[in-house]
This record gives sequence, C-alpha cells and structure tokens, in this order.
Amino acid sequence: MIRRRLVIVNSIVITLVLLIITVFSVSTLRQLLYHENTLTYNNLITENCSRLQEIFNTSEDKLLSICSNRPLQSILESGEFDRKQIEEIVRGLRMAADVEGITVLPVKGEDVYHYSSVSDDYSISEGELNEYDTTHGYSWSFLASSSCIRVTRGMFSFDDPNRIVGIISVDYALAEIIDMVYSFGNRQGVSGKMYLLNENNYYLMPLHLKGQMDIKAENDSYISSNTLLSSANTYTLVNTFRNNGWKLVFVVEGSELYRDDAQRIKFTITAMAVLEVCALVFPFAATTRITRPIVSLSDQMDEMTDAGNYRHIEAPDNVSEEVRSLYDSYNNLADEVNQSIANIQEVSRKEVETQFMLLQAQINPHFLYNTLNVISWMASNNQNEDIQKVVVDLVGLFRASLNNGRPTISIEGEMEQVRCYLEIMQYRYPDSYTVSFDVEEATGNMMVIKQILQPLAENALTHG
Repeated sequence: MIRRRLVIVNSIVITLVLLIITVFSVSTLRQLLYHENTLTYNNLITENCSRLQEIFNTSEDKLLSICSNRPLQSILESGEFDRKQIEEIVRGLRMAADVEGITVLPVKGEDVYHYSSVSDDYSISEGELNEYDTTHGYSWSFLASSSCIRVTRGMFSFDDPNRIVGIISVDYALAEIIDMVYSFGNRQGVSGKMYLLNENNYYLMPLHLKGQMDIKAENDSYISSNTLLSSANTYTLVNTFRNNGWKLVFVVEGSELYRDDAQRIKFTITAMAVLEVCALVFPFAATTRITRPIVSLSDQMDEMTDAGNYRHIEAPDNVSEEVRSLYDSYNNLADEVNQSIANIQEVSRKEVETQFMLLQAQINPHFLYNTLNVISWMASNNQNEDIQKVVVDLVGLFRASLNNGRPTISIEGEMEQVRCYLEIMQYRYPDSYTVSFDVEEATGNMMVIKQILQPLAENALTHG
C-alpha cells in the first residue's frame, strides 16, 4: 500500500513539474538555443580565421627562409648575376618550400634588375627600388588571374643588414582559401557567407565580386552571447589579420541564431507531460502483481545469502512467464554456486595432498642416505675440502628444490641444481662419467617448472 501511494505521489509530482517547465520554459529554451547556435558560429569563425592566419604566417616563414638562403645571397651580393645559377637555386627552393613560384630581382644600389627572355639577360630599371618596401616587412598582393597570393620582401646582405641585395617574391596557390570561402557553413550544417577583403575593403573573394564592401568601424569580430540579438537583422563580423591588413568578413542572418524553433521543443515537453498524465490512469494492480513475487524472491535470496545456504525457491502460482523464468534462473544459479563450493572444497583437499606429495618427492631419502654415506667415508679419510664441497653442493641442491615454495625457476637456477647433483654423484662414482654444459646465455632468465632437468640427468646416470 505504501509503495502504491509513493508511486501515485511521485507520478503527480513529476507531472506537475513537467507542466510547470512547459509553461515557463519558452524564454529559457530560446536563450539556450541562441547560446548553442552562437557557440557554433563563433567556433566556425575562429576555425576559419585560425586556418587563414596559419596560411599567412606560413607564407611569411617560407619567404623568410628563402631570403636567408646563403648561396642565393652570395650570388646577389657579388654583383655578377649568373641567371643559370640563380634558376638552379630557385628551382630547389621552390620544391623545398612547396610554392607555386619564386621570383628573384637582383638589386644594385637603387637599381633593380629584371630578367628579359628576349635578350636572355638582366635589364636595369634605375631607381625602381623606391617602389618597394625597403624595410624588413612584407608586401602582399592578390593575383586573381593566376589564382595566387604573392608575398614580397627584400633580401638583405648578411654583412650589412641595411643593404638590400635582392627583391624576393613568392606565389602561393589559392586552392585552400577558395575552398574555405566557398564552402563556409556547408560542411557544418549552418548558413552564412564569408568574404575576403584587402586592406582597403575591396573584394578579393569570392572571385566574381568586384568593388568595395561597406564595413563599419563598430563591427564586432564575434557574435555576442551575452545579449540576445534580434532574429530580423543581419550581422556582419569582421576579423583583420596583422600580416597584411586583409579582412575576413562573415555575414550571418539573425534568424540562423534561433534555428530549431523553440515551439518544437515546447511541443515535445508538452507531449511528455501528457504521456505522464496518461500513465496515471493505468491500474496499479498490474504493477503490484509483477513486483510482489520479485520482492519475495529478493527477500528470500538475502536470507539465504546471510545464512550461506543456497536452496531452491518455488515460484508462486499465477505469475507471468518472465517472473517464473526469473525464479528458474535463480534456482539454476543456486545449483551452480553449490557445485562451485563443492568443487572448491575438493580442489583445496587435493591441493593439500599434492603439496604433501611434492614435499616428499623433493627429498629423495636414498639419495640423501648415499650422500651422507659419502661424506662419512670422506671424513674417515680426512678429506675436509671434499667434504666441504659435497655439503655446499647438497645445500645448493635442496635450496633450489625448495625454491621458496615457488613452482617455477629460471633455467640458470635449474642448471645450478643439476650441477650440484652431478658433482655429488661424481664423488660417489669417481671417473665414471664426464659432464659438459652447453647453455645459451640468452636463455638463462627464462622460467621453467622446477626439477624438470634433474630427472633427465638422473636417468642418464642410471640408464646411460
């Protein structure tokens, strides 16, 4: 009766709680949904910005590595511009840096040298160096016609860090950036647009767009998660890169921040509440009819567990097949437990007998008698050194036999036991046999069952 009342009370409480949640959760669910979608967009924006920033950083690092090439610097600093040597070095640098192209313009003073395929030589452009950045910075340009980004930097003399000896330009393919811009949001299941602009807000990507984009100074870099934004507005997010002043712009519709309409979630909670209310109309008799025999089985199992006596429990009449199967499973388990207990007791008894037999087998009375007889004979002949050796071998033999009660021993220990045994037998049968050992050193630490080799040596002595 108490159980039934508790079930009723719990059902009513759960139903009321679900109804309260359904009534007051609209705004909370809306906020949670907004935060979840905002987090998704911000993570996506961060991922794309980090990828593009890594591309820019890698581009500058590769260009700096090329500008630090000693052989190329030596040729440019010499003033004698050997085109073939420069092309050979550039070819190797291009393969090593994995870039689309490398352009080298030698510099003398304020003059820049351009290679002419017509004359197959370098031509001078006087004073052209003023058109380039002569600091240690990088210049960036977007080559839409060749689908490349070009990064340019001066190569400075190793002897005079303020003197430029060449202008180095490196071209990088746009494939990864194109894939990033055109596939924005598609793989992540969100909507939005992404644009790449130069430092003056002119479109670089997508390639089909021309002109300047209207960027406001107050545009944020990320979507605010602290204040709920309107779903009717469009939000522009701007991230500027320190390398070149280019901008990665994201345009997100406010409605996307509230995807998965909260009404659907509200309907789900309402449905759960309705199902819970419906559950109250089910008769409790069926529950009691199922639980009573199970509780009875549990109580009897506890009693037998405390007593340590596992007997069969008969299932009550008029129970379901599932409950009867539960009783049968317990009875089978009780049989297995009782059988296991009997087996354990039998194994324990046999183990004690086996240990006693092994203890008897470890000490061969005849061998011990014969060995002591040899020691007595040596004592009568004052063979003190031989007596000491025999006793030491006997002690070593029995120490290895006992092996601190462990059933296994290393091959090195087993060979020591065999050696002690054979040395004792040599005193009993002098000049009757010779012994040699051929054991690989690598096997010394391998473990085997103890006293596995001594019977072989004993048979060899006895039967030849």
